[in-house]
Amino acid sequence: MKYFITLFLLLFAVSTRAQITLEHTYAPSSLKQFGLVEVDSGEWKYVGYNGADSITVYSMNHSVERVLIVPSALTATGRIVDIAKHLFELDTSYCYLLDIWIGSPGLRVIKDDGAILFFCDTCSLGAGSSQIAEGIEQGPPHNIRTTADGTKMIVTKNDGVRIYSLPGKLPTCTQKAGIINASSSFADAMLPASAYPNPASGRVRIAYDLPQGVSSGEMILTSEDGREMKRYHVTNAFSDLLIEATDLPSGSYFYKLVTDKGESPAKRIVWMR
Repeated sequence: MKYFITLFLLLFAVSTRAQITLEHTYAPSSLKQFGLVEVDSGEWKYVGYNGADSITVYSMNHSVERVLIVPSALTATGRIVDIAKHLFELDTSYCYLLDIWIGSPGLRVIKDDGAILFFCDTCSLGAGSSQIAEGIEQGPPHNIRTTADGTKMIVTKNDGVRIYSLPGKLPTCTQKAGIINASSSFADAMLPASAYPNPASGRVRIAYDLPQGVSSGEMILTSEDGREMKRYHVTNAFSDLLIEATDLPSGSYFYKLVTDKGESPAKRIVWMR
């Protein structure tokens, strides 16, 4: 009898410790973009972007550590691609890469004091052109990588694919850009590159590379509210997908690559008529 009581208490204690509990709830206003980001090697923060004028960095205990003000001229529709220390600047300041879709489309690297460290108009992060040879992109992430020759950033502009050298390096634990809202279910697969051109008014080309051992998948296009708009079958016989969505109204959409090994993070594309 004592044996059964002891066993019951032990199982109850294990079950209690294994419970999933709610730790904290953030206000909806901070959820335009929100994620857990490794801002430095082994240093993790919760980051919320209201999609307009401010980015809030929270400590792991959920207290506010820093509020970064987005310059008023850049408060058009966009998303944080990466936020980090010791990557775009060598001091301990926070710097973030903002991908702007509407207003003045392009890329901006902004320091936490509002100083703009880098800007590139009418360009996009990554290489989405069909002129890129197969096999150049070697696994995620393919837009910012720390190599033996320094940290490199790939940007596509109308004059071609540009390679920029960054002064710092990515966090050693991830060796990748801290993309907010990125899914880990596709961590071992190739992420789709940025669509090109973007914004677009007609044809768009999306480069992709299926995970090892996967021969086919689907590229799914959804509206901002999550409704599926189009679905395209893709195979490993090609490295990019050419789509023409002239029947879609102007606005923002998301695309993602789906295979039997998982799905990639959704990335935004803007159609303008």
